Amino acid sequence: MTDIQTHQNKQSTDSKSIIAFTGIQRFCHKHTIHFILLLAVTGLPVLSHAFSCIAYLFAVPYDFVSHQDNVILADGIMVVRMLHRVLAFLFILMLIPFLIAMLVKIRSWQIWPEQGWKPQYIVEGIRQLFIAYIRFESPNTGKYNMGQKLMAWTIMLTTGVMVISGFILMFRDIFSPELQVYARAGHAIGFVLLMIMLVAHCYFALFPTNRKGLTAMFGDGKLSKLYVRQHHKLWYKKL
Repeated sequence: MTDIQTHQNKQSTDSKSIIAFTGIQRFCHKHTIHFILLLAVTGLPVLSHAFSCIAYLFAVPYDFVSHQDNVILADGIMVVRMLHRVLAFLFILMLIPFLIAMLVKIRSWQIWPEQGWKPQYIVEGIRQLFIAYIRFESPNTGKYNMGQKLMAWTIMLTTGVMVISGFILMFRDIFSPELQVYARAGHAIGFVLLMIMLVAHCYFALFPTNRKGLTAMFGDGKLSKLYVRQHHKLWYKKL
């Protein structure tokens, strides 16, 4: 085979697209955003009195429908708590098929370190973050860089804490008061950490090196092999 033919074959291969994000991944990612926003709005008034104004917004229509003359905070808190629980149930219901689909392929998850857990590989992963987000150059990473992997694990951990603590708070009658105190603290801390991670996630998604992935996640889920070869070199080697 001549050099020209080799070059043409490589160009043909690079012009092809790959499925970076499956349909269920895109569906859950999109609607997780909706659920988290709604859960935050309905959860903040219960978390702190500083957000009582949100509860009053729900109290007004509730008192109108129930033909009550007084708009009181207790009505708003009751409504947002009920909505929060319903939304949490629907959110978990949506995640079940996603979790099943992901657990079946747990060994192929791209959030595992490509080169292992040794300290030098972690340090190298951090150095690649500097290359991607400070120099705006193409890093030597897998499908996800070190920051995205750590963020994924943190989001999964905080979400798990909030689901468990939320279950305890929802069915508080069958749990001890001491456990309820820990559950409330865990729910609040998990919420704060999750919000920080999600804000950072949204911010870094807008970086030039991540925009193709952002478009794919909210589009057809496809990336060109050329883009993957240039920006996700370790991932490209697996294809």
